Amino acid sequence: MLAYSSGTRAAEAYVKRYPQSVTHAIFLCPTYILEIWALFVRLLDGPHPQTLMQWFFSDWRLHSLVRALGFNWQQHQYTRVWKKEIELQPIDILVRSLYEMPGQGRTPFYVPSIPTLFIWGGRDALIARPRHLGPHDVVIPANHSAPMLAAPYVAEVVLPFLTEDRIVNVSKPLTRRPRRPLRLEAGQGKLRPFEHRRWLNRQGKKTAPRHFTLRRQASLQTSGRQRQRRGTRASWRRPIRNNQNRGPH
Repeated sequence: MLAYSSGTRAAEAYVKRYPQSVTHAIFLCPTYILEIWALFVRLLDGPHPQTLMQWFFSDWRLHSLVRALGFNWQQHQYTRVWKKEIELQPIDILVRSLYEMPGQGRTPFYVPSIPTLFIWGGRDALIARPRHLGPHDVVIPANHSAPMLAAPYVAEVVLPFLTEDRIVNVSKPLTRRPRRPLRLEAGQGKLRPFEHRRWLNRQGKKTAPRHFTLRRQASLQTSGRQRQRRGTRASWRRPIRNNQNRGPH
Protein backbone atom coordinates (compact mmCIF):
# COMPACT_ATOMS: atom_id res chain seq x y z
CA MET A 1 0.00 0.00 0.00
CA LEU A 2 1.29 3.43 -1.00
CA ALA A 3 -0.50 6.46 0.44
CA TYR A 4 0.20 10.16 0.03
CA SER A 5 -0.58 13.29 2.10
CA SER A 6 -4.05 13.17 3.69
CA GLY A 7 -4.53 9.67 2.27
CA THR A 8 -1.92 8.43 4.75
CA ARG A 9 -4.47 8.80 7.55
CA ALA A 10 -6.97 6.68 5.62
CA ALA A 11 -4.22 4.12 4.95
CA GLU A 12 -3.34 4.08 8.64
CA ALA A 13 -6.96 3.29 9.56
CA TYR A 14 -7.09 0.56 6.91
CA VAL A 15 -3.87 -1.08 8.10
CA LYS A 16 -5.11 -1.05 11.69
CA ARG A 17 -8.34 -2.76 10.68
CA TYR A 18 -7.00 -5.20 8.08
CA PRO A 19 -3.33 -5.83 8.89
CA GLN A 20 -3.43 -9.34 7.39
CA SER A 21 -4.18 -7.97 3.90
CA VAL A 22 -1.21 -5.56 3.76
CA THR A 23 2.37 -6.74 3.21
CA HIS A 24 4.10 -3.35 2.89
CA ALA A 25 2.90 0.12 3.90
CA ILE A 26 4.51 3.25 2.45
CA PHE A 27 3.48 6.69 3.68
CA LEU A 28 4.64 9.49 1.40
CA CYS A 29 4.54 12.97 2.97
CA PRO A 30 2.58 11.69 6.00
CA THR A 31 -0.03 14.05 7.40
CA TYR A 32 1.62 15.08 10.65
CA ILE A 33 1.28 18.82 10.18
CA LEU A 34 2.98 21.72 11.90
CA GLU A 35 1.35 23.27 14.95
CA ILE A 36 0.48 26.50 13.15
CA TRP A 37 -1.50 24.58 10.49
CA ALA A 38 -3.15 22.46 13.20
CA LEU A 39 -4.45 25.70 14.70
CA PHE A 40 -5.91 26.61 11.33
CA VAL A 41 -7.64 23.21 11.15
CA ARG A 42 -9.12 23.75 14.62
CA LEU A 43 -10.59 27.04 13.43
CA LEU A 44 -12.41 25.19 10.65
CA ASP A 45 -14.18 23.03 13.23
CA GLY A 46 -16.74 25.68 14.13
CA PRO A 47 -20.15 27.06 13.17
CA HIS A 48 -19.06 28.92 10.05
CA PRO A 49 -21.49 29.92 7.28
CA GLN A 50 -21.34 27.83 4.13
CA THR A 51 -20.78 30.92 2.02
CA LEU A 52 -17.71 31.84 4.06
CA MET A 53 -16.13 28.42 3.48
CA GLN A 54 -16.92 28.60 -0.23
CA TRP A 55 -15.37 32.06 -0.42
CA PHE A 56 -12.23 30.96 1.42
CA PHE A 57 -11.60 27.80 -0.64
CA SER A 58 -11.97 29.44 -4.04
CA ASP A 59 -10.31 31.79 -6.49
CA TRP A 60 -6.91 33.32 -5.60
CA ARG A 61 -7.21 32.31 -1.94
CA LEU A 62 -7.20 28.60 -2.74
CA HIS A 63 -4.50 29.13 -5.33
CA SER A 64 -2.32 30.85 -2.72
CA LEU A 65 -2.82 27.98 -0.26
CA VAL A 66 -1.85 25.40 -2.86
CA ARG A 67 1.17 27.37 -3.97
CA ALA A 68 2.37 28.06 -0.41
CA LEU A 69 1.82 24.64 1.19
CA GLY A 70 2.27 22.39 -1.82
CA PHE A 71 5.04 24.13 -3.78
CA ASN A 72 6.74 26.43 -1.23
CA TRP A 73 5.59 29.52 -3.19
CA GLN A 74 7.23 28.26 -6.39
CA GLN A 75 5.38 29.02 -9.60
CA HIS A 76 4.48 25.81 -11.42
CA GLN A 77 1.85 24.62 -13.88
CA TYR A 78 0.69 21.95 -11.42
CA THR A 79 -0.61 24.57 -8.99
CA ARG A 80 -3.59 25.31 -11.23
CA VAL A 81 -4.17 21.57 -11.73
CA TRP A 82 -4.31 21.03 -7.96
CA LYS A 83 -6.60 24.03 -7.54
CA LYS A 84 -9.08 22.71 -10.14
CA GLU A 85 -9.12 19.24 -8.57
CA ILE A 86 -9.77 20.66 -5.08
CA GLU A 87 -12.58 22.87 -6.38
CA LEU A 88 -14.34 19.79 -7.79
CA GLN A 89 -14.80 18.45 -4.25
CA PRO A 90 -17.93 19.44 -2.29
CA ILE A 91 -16.99 22.09 0.22
CA ASP A 92 -18.51 20.28 3.21
CA ILE A 93 -16.58 17.06 2.46
CA LEU A 94 -13.37 19.04 1.94
CA VAL A 95 -13.70 20.79 5.29
CA ARG A 96 -14.65 17.59 7.13
CA SER A 97 -11.66 15.75 5.69
CA LEU A 98 -9.45 18.39 7.30
CA TYR A 99 -10.81 18.81 10.81
CA GLU A 100 -11.69 15.10 11.25
CA MET A 101 -8.06 14.03 11.00
CA PRO A 102 -6.81 12.38 14.21
CA GLY A 103 -5.86 15.16 16.59
CA GLN A 104 -6.34 17.73 13.79
CA GLY A 105 -3.29 16.21 12.11
CA ARG A 106 -1.06 16.19 15.19
CA THR A 107 -1.52 12.59 16.32
CA PRO A 108 1.56 10.41 15.76
CA PHE A 109 1.19 7.47 13.41
CA TYR A 110 0.63 4.01 14.83
CA VAL A 111 0.94 1.06 12.45
CA PRO A 112 0.86 -2.67 13.36
CA SER A 113 3.97 -4.78 13.03
CA ILE A 114 4.27 -4.86 9.24
CA PRO A 115 7.08 -3.51 7.03
CA THR A 116 6.48 0.24 7.03
CA LEU A 117 8.29 3.14 5.38
CA PHE A 118 7.78 6.85 6.03
CA ILE A 119 9.07 9.21 3.33
CA TRP A 120 9.38 12.83 4.48
CA GLY A 121 10.06 15.87 2.34
CA GLY A 122 13.11 17.80 3.45
CA ARG A 123 11.57 21.10 2.26
CA ASP A 124 7.95 20.34 3.11
CA ALA A 125 6.25 23.50 4.44
CA LEU A 126 3.18 21.62 5.67
CA ILE A 127 4.51 18.51 7.39
CA ALA A 128 6.48 18.41 10.66
CA ARG A 129 8.97 15.61 10.13
CA PRO A 130 10.49 14.02 13.27
CA ARG A 131 13.64 15.58 14.67
CA HIS A 132 15.18 12.18 15.37
CA LEU A 133 14.64 9.84 12.46
CA GLY A 134 13.82 6.24 13.17
CA PRO A 135 14.86 3.14 11.26
CA HIS A 136 11.76 3.42 9.05
CA ASP A 137 12.11 7.15 8.23
CA VAL A 138 13.69 8.50 5.04
CA VAL A 139 14.05 12.16 4.02
CA ILE A 140 14.17 13.11 0.35
CA PRO A 141 15.03 16.54 -1.12
CA ALA A 142 11.46 17.59 -1.97
CA ASN A 143 8.50 19.63 -0.79
CA HIS A 144 4.88 18.49 -0.46
CA SER A 145 4.59 18.01 -4.24
CA ALA A 146 7.06 15.12 -4.13
CA PRO A 147 5.01 12.68 -6.29
CA MET A 148 5.20 15.07 -9.24
CA LEU A 149 8.35 17.13 -8.82
CA ALA A 150 10.53 14.53 -7.08
CA ALA A 151 9.29 11.27 -8.59
CA PRO A 152 12.84 9.88 -9.24
CA TYR A 153 13.74 10.23 -5.56
CA VAL A 154 10.48 8.57 -4.53
CA ALA A 155 11.14 5.66 -6.88
CA GLU A 156 14.71 5.36 -5.62
CA VAL A 157 13.40 4.76 -2.11
CA VAL A 158 10.18 2.84 -2.82
CA LEU A 159 11.42 0.20 -5.27
CA PRO A 160 14.18 -1.30 -3.05
CA PHE A 161 11.74 -1.38 -0.15
CA LEU A 162 9.09 -3.29 -2.11
CA THR A 163 11.40 -5.70 -3.92
CA GLU A 164 14.20 -6.30 -1.40
CA ASP A 165 12.79 -5.06 1.95
CA ARG A 166 15.71 -2.61 2.00
CA ILE A 167 15.57 1.03 3.13
CA VAL A 168 17.71 3.38 1.04
CA ASN A 169 18.73 6.85 2.16
CA VAL A 170 18.76 9.48 -0.56
CA SER A 171 21.60 11.96 -0.46
CA LYS A 172 20.85 15.61 -1.12
CA PRO A 173 22.02 16.66 -4.59
CA LEU A 174 24.69 19.30 -4.87
CA THR A 175 23.30 22.31 -6.69
CA ARG A 176 25.73 24.70 -8.28
CA ARG A 177 24.99 28.38 -8.05
CA PRO A 178 24.43 29.86 -11.50
CA ARG A 179 27.32 32.00 -12.66
CA ARG A 180 26.59 35.68 -13.06
CA PRO A 181 27.18 36.79 -16.65
CA LEU A 182 29.97 39.25 -17.34
CA ARG A 183 28.87 42.75 -18.24
CA LEU A 184 31.29 43.93 -20.89
CA GLU A 185 29.13 46.41 -22.73
CA ALA A 186 29.35 50.09 -21.93
CA GLY A 187 25.69 50.48 -21.04
CA GLN A 188 25.64 47.53 -18.62
CA GLY A 189 27.85 48.89 -15.86
CA LYS A 190 31.25 47.80 -14.59
CA LEU A 191 32.65 44.41 -13.76
CA ARG A 192 33.04 43.28 -10.21
CA PRO A 193 36.68 42.92 -9.03
CA PHE A 194 36.86 39.13 -9.15
CA GLU A 195 35.04 39.07 -12.52
CA HIS A 196 37.49 41.60 -13.89
CA ARG A 197 40.48 39.51 -12.79
CA ARG A 198 38.89 36.38 -14.24
CA TRP A 199 38.25 38.15 -17.55
CA LEU A 200 41.85 39.39 -17.69
CA ASN A 201 43.13 35.87 -17.04
CA ARG A 202 41.05 34.59 -19.94
CA GLN A 203 42.51 37.30 -22.18
CA GLY A 204 46.06 36.29 -21.17
CA LYS A 205 46.78 39.47 -19.25
CA LYS A 206 48.43 39.42 -15.85
CA THR A 207 46.97 41.22 -12.88
CA ALA A 208 48.94 42.68 -10.03
CA PRO A 209 48.57 40.50 -6.93
CA ARG A 210 46.90 42.14 -3.96
CA HIS A 211 49.04 41.32 -0.94
CA PHE A 212 46.76 42.91 1.61
CA THR A 213 43.36 44.47 1.83
CA LEU A 214 42.51 48.13 2.27
CA ARG A 215 41.71 47.59 5.92
CA ARG A 216 45.11 46.01 6.47
CA GLN A 217 46.73 48.86 4.58
CA ALA A 218 44.93 51.43 6.73
CA SER A 219 46.06 49.64 9.91
CA LEU A 220 49.66 49.67 8.68
CA GLN A 221 49.43 53.39 7.97
CA THR A 222 48.03 54.17 11.40
CA SER A 223 50.65 51.99 13.12
CA GLY A 224 53.39 53.77 11.13
CA ARG A 225 52.09 57.15 12.23
CA GLN A 226 52.00 56.02 15.85
CA ARG A 227 55.61 54.84 15.67
CA GLN A 228 56.57 58.13 14.09
CA ARG A 229 54.91 60.08 16.90
CA ARG A 230 56.60 57.96 19.53
CA GLY A 231 59.93 58.57 17.87
CA THR A 232 59.47 62.36 17.95
CA ARG A 233 58.44 62.27 21.62
CA ALA A 234 61.45 60.17 22.53
CA SER A 235 63.84 62.44 20.66
CA TRP A 236 62.34 65.48 22.41
CA ARG A 237 62.67 63.94 25.88
CA ARG A 238 66.15 62.47 25.48
CA PRO A 239 68.15 65.73 25.83
CA ILE A 240 66.26 66.66 29.00
CA ARG A 241 67.19 63.34 30.63
CA ASN A 242 70.84 63.94 29.72
CA ASN A 243 70.81 67.43 31.28
CA GLN A 244 69.27 66.11 34.47
CA ASN A 245 71.92 63.41 34.74
CA ARG A 246 74.72 65.93 34.28
CA GLY A 247 73.34 68.37 36.87
CA PRO A 248 74.58 66.70 40.12
CA HIS A 249 78.15 66.26 38.77
